[in-house]
Amino acid sequence: MDLDSTLERPSRLGAATALGTALGVLVLCLVFQFVVPRSMGVAQHSLGETNINFRSLILYATAGGVHILLCAGSIIFFCEQLRRSETKREYKGILRNSSITFLIIFSVFLIACYLDIKVVSQSYDDRVRPLESDPRLAFLLARHSIPLIHSTFQLFAVFPVALIFVGIAAAVMASFWVSHKAIKFTHGASNLDRSGILELKRNLTQLIGLTTVVFTTSTIATVTLMQIGRDWIRVGASREAYIQNGHAMSIFWSACYSTTTVLVVVLPLWWIAHHTRHIQREAKRRGRRPSFYDQISEVISYKSIAQAGLAALAPLFTSTIAAVFSP
Repeated sequence: MDLDSTLERPSRLGAATALGTALGVLVLCLVFQFVVPRSMGVAQHSLGETNINFRSLILYATAGGVHILLCAGSIIFFCEQLRRSETKREYKGILRNSSITFLIIFSVFLIACYLDIKVVSQSYDDRVRPLESDPRLAFLLARHSIPLIHSTFQLFAVFPVALIFVGIAAAVMASFWVSHKAIKFTHGASNLDRSGILELKRNLTQLIGLTTVVFTTSTIATVTLMQIGRDWIRVGASREAYIQNGHAMSIFWSACYSTTTVLVVVLPLWWIAHHTRHIQREAKRRGRRPSFYDQISEVISYKSIAQAGLAALAPLFTSTIAAVFSP
């Protein structure tokens, strides 16, 4: 059984897409781990009890809450679409494989947190350190022990973990949904009528809209978290270093979000191209050769490509604008 036929089911192509996307983000994190030096504890001095500005905490909670709601809504949307379009047996396979894929990716994330790799320490530990001397936040930022595994955690960390939890779940389901559409397209491309083309264009628009909104809210929450302690730091070099490091980390995570968006779409497209080459070889033996571009030209226009590109780069645009115009 070759790769083409092995992945010719949404439950399998979706799992391959989600794992491939996760691998792409993991590569970025590993590059960060081996290239970027470990922080020496920027902004150790804080104002704690004298700070009365809670704008960053409020913005973070608001953006994070919106992100969770949007992720939950997108997961429901993808599941409902798959339930209606796939057979009962295949839908069960999608749910099973998506659950396994999610557990694998989220487990890798939890291991990274446990090991406190550089990207974790600079994305969270360094960001909340200025808040730790504030007695009003003592309970949330205190270290609580976890039974059995002899480790500690902060209650405040539960919220960013929840954001990543729903973000991974939404990305995994998006992978299975796009894979379902890719397979449906390859099986019916030669017989597409105008209504089918309009439906595929509508699906592409839905994907672009959902992806843009979900990852933009995720970017806003990330930008806010990266600057969450700035109001606790005295004016000076430490404050400036904290702010600039935060902008750099925001752009790094935005690159991860853009990579996720691109790979979720590109990997199923790669399968379409691979599958179409197989069709072309078979057709050539019979004396005719359909073109892959003839099959997709009516569905994926230049306008659609431009919209997808903007959706993929929306997180980078958002974090860059925040870095340029930040006071």
